[in-house]
Formats: sequence, C-alpha cells, structure tokens
Amino acid sequence: MKKFALLFFGALLSLVLVTCAWSDMDIQEGSWEILIEPDSAGDGSENKPNVFSCCLSQSQPVPVDPSKGNRCEYSDTEYDGQQVVVTRTCKDENGKLLETRIEMIFNGNTMEGYLHTIIEDPDGGVSDLTEYMTGELKGPCPASN
Repeated sequence: MKKFALLFFGALLSLVLVTCAWSDMDIQEGSWEILIEPDSAGDGSENKPNVFSCCLSQSQPVPVDPSKGNRCEYSDTEYDGQQVVVTRTCKDENGKLLETRIEMIFNGNTMEGYLHTIIEDPDGGVSDLTEYMTGELKGPCPASN
C-alpha cells in the first residue's frame, strides 16, 4: 500500500510540474506560415525552401506540414520557457528512417528554430540534414467542417 501511495503522489507531482512548465508557454494560437530552409552544405543538392501553413496552439505547438501526410510520430516533448523541443520519427516512401530533433523558440507572433535530421538508409548508409525554420502568425485557424 505504501508503494502505491508513493507512486500515486509521484505521478501527481509529475503532472503538476508538467502543468507548471506548460503554463509558461505563450504560443499565439492560430494559423501560422512556416518557412523551412535547408542548410546550404555545399554538396550540390537542390533542396528548396518549403513554405506551408498550419494551425498551432498550446496543445499542438509543433508545425506539421499537411502535404506530408501522417507518416510521423512525435515523442520526448520538452518545454522550457518559450522553447519547445520534440523528436519526430518518420519513414519515407522509400523505407528510409528519419529521426528529427526539432527545437523552436516562440516570441509572440513569431517563432524560429531548427530541425536536425538523421537519415538511415535501409542499405546501411546514414546521413544528416539541418534545416532552419521560421514562422509567423497570420490569423485565426480556418473553421473545421
């Protein structure tokens, strides 16, 4: 019984701490325009900037490109003041595993951050990619149907 009480109060304390950390976040809710630009590594690749719009909120602070579909899982989300850090794991259409660490800092109606992706090829190769992200609040989210 004593073990159960300790586990219960430990879980309750964790919930309170997460809630307190979350309450420090000040994400302006609404439709955001997100720009993701690849790092120019000088490798001759033709990666072009990607611009998309998505709705962000206190409960959904991570931009998700709607054109990419729902092939990714998000985990290990951390909040520290205005900073959000999350791990995104995806498998692309060619079977490559992509693990991305996303770090964002919100500042009123703007945000900035970066995505650092490790790409594991099924044939055994590994490469990485760094992309820079900026965002700006554009208005309210469209009404859902």
